[in-house]
Amino acid sequence: MDKKYGKLMSEAFSHRDFVKKSQAEYGYRQRLIAKYASGKILDIGYANIPNTYLQGDVTGIDIAEVPKPDNYSQVVVGSSYKLPFRASTFDTVTCGELLLHLDNPALCIKEAARVLKPGGRLILTVINPYYWNTIWTRVILRETKLFHANHVSELPFYIVETLMRNAGLKPLFKRGTTIGIPLLSR
Repeated sequence: MDKKYGKLMSEAFSHRDFVKKSQAEYGYRQRLIAKYASGKILDIGYANIPNTYLQGDVTGIDIAEVPKPDNYSQVVVGSSYKLPFRASTFDTVTCGELLLHLDNPALCIKEAARVLKPGGRLILTVINPYYWNTIWTRVILRETKLFHANHVSELPFYIVETLMRNAGLKPLFKRGTTIGIPLLSR
């Protein structure tokens, strides 16, 4: 799924046009992520929606090969299931809107926890499947996939939090309406 999705996304969009549209749509969530990100930062799955608000030593990793955003120190082509970094490398790991595209979100979370330094933060954004607009779309319009056909797992907060606890992370807080942001610490 990972490589197939990356190739599809690379071919399906004019990357710069897609990034510009996505940044306008996701700007609020990206600013909120950047507010809590600090130190050496890893942004997993950045390629389609790079977080232009992140500052400092930012590394992006994605399965798609795209141009390096100006505010990123480096980008790496690789899988969220097997991050090519040593354990305890990053102060903050961000993962915006990625889990719903993964066949195995638990493995991604486990890898994120592995590369976090002790006391580091994992910041995620996930779709809230219990939001009124989600329910409206599914029940009234009889849609089975909310936004894209490539949404594999739209997990409720309690499942995401369970996956994080299983990876050895401790929940600090979550915030949400249409999108919830569980912020967790080692």
